[in-house]
Amino acid sequence: MRTGTGFNLSLDPSALNLTQIRFRTVNPNNVQPEVDQWNLGIERQLPMGIVGTAEYVGTKGTHLSVLMNLNQQYFDSQGRGCIAVSGASPNCASLGAPGTGILPYLEYQNLGAIEWRNNVGNSTYHGLELSGNKRFSHGLSFTAAYTWSHSIDTSMEQLFGGGSNTFLQNMHDLSQWRGNSDFDTRQRFVVSYVYELPFGKGHKMVSEGPAAHLLGGWRVSSINSFHTGRPFTIFSGNNNSLVQVGGQLGSALGDCPNNAGVSAGLLADDHTAGGPLFFDPTRFSVPLASSANPATPTATVPRLGTCGRNQFYGPGLKNVDFSVSRSFNYFGEGRSLEFRWEAFNLTNTPYFGLPTRDVSGCGVNGVVGNNACLNSKSNFGRITSLQGDPRTMQFALRFMF
Repeated sequence: MRTGTGFNLSLDPSALNLTQIRFRTVNPNNVQPEVDQWNLGIERQLPMGIVGTAEYVGTKGTHLSVLMNLNQQYFDSQGRGCIAVSGASPNCASLGAPGTGILPYLEYQNLGAIEWRNNVGNSTYHGLELSGNKRFSHGLSFTAAYTWSHSIDTSMEQLFGGGSNTFLQNMHDLSQWRGNSDFDTRQRFVVSYVYELPFGKGHKMVSEGPAAHLLGGWRVSSINSFHTGRPFTIFSGNNNSLVQVGGQLGSALGDCPNNAGVSAGLLADDHTAGGPLFFDPTRFSVPLASSANPATPTATVPRLGTCGRNQFYGPGLKNVDFSVSRSFNYFGEGRSLEFRWEAFNLTNTPYFGLPTRDVSGCGVNGVVGNNACLNSKSNFGRITSLQGDPRTMQFALRFMF
């Protein structure tokens, strides 16, 4: 809907509630995104025909797209919402709230959520890339590459299913959303090779006789990938409607216990909900804050979560794809029959997805360390999905002419 041409005429203007309409807007003065790249590398010929490369790669993104709720309430220095509680607001006296009651201070009181795309994000990437490459000779070729990198940004992957959500938790402070990029993978190692078995005509071993026809022409190849996990964020979904008054355009975070003693890694099964825990759910809680007004000490106000964006990392990947093939050149010049057997995820190693990350319903009343998650049989902290397939195999015949 374009506001310049009015509302849809099929709607009854007298019955239209603007607070229930989600506006989508773009900053008309946006600056085009910019990406600056630089690198420095060396390459050297090594023994056995291997070429080794070492390279540093840097990237800086500026004016990247960020989505936020333009009609979001304000928060004080402690992350508490500027909402009037019996006439008092937590450290927000300069803003206050229009009238009395518990209405939050909003820029546009008569409107709902305003989705606002603004090119104010930025990013940095630094990476060390090491590689070795051997061209095919003596029946062998291979490539090995290792990358050690770190990417940080304030701009989320808007169509990405993992990491952090699309919208900012607090549109008034972009620095709170600065963290590890949704795609940040710290370490990655990949090695691939093709090896022609040294049997058959023209080779050093079993070059004559029936055995040469039986054993000759076989090749094995493989692609082996290993990398560390992707980052993820601890959310508090039930808090979205509180910190995002005017709509559900938020990424409300959960509370982390000063990051002390919190680490991600497969833990033992607690035997209460089925399946292992990837992290201890009793270390996190739902953000709640008491009123700053001594006259109403039991009143509560919305509060931003203390967890950082993409603070933790999920499980990594170990994958081996393997194949065996042979060409039969018995059909005349320019004709051959190729047989191939391929196995994907040869070791049948599970590639786990990210754990359940919404703390809603766990650690209630802001108390860290209770057993609310376990007692409610919540999946918070558990891995319930896979990101890759189990072992699969296939056979193929190809006739080339």
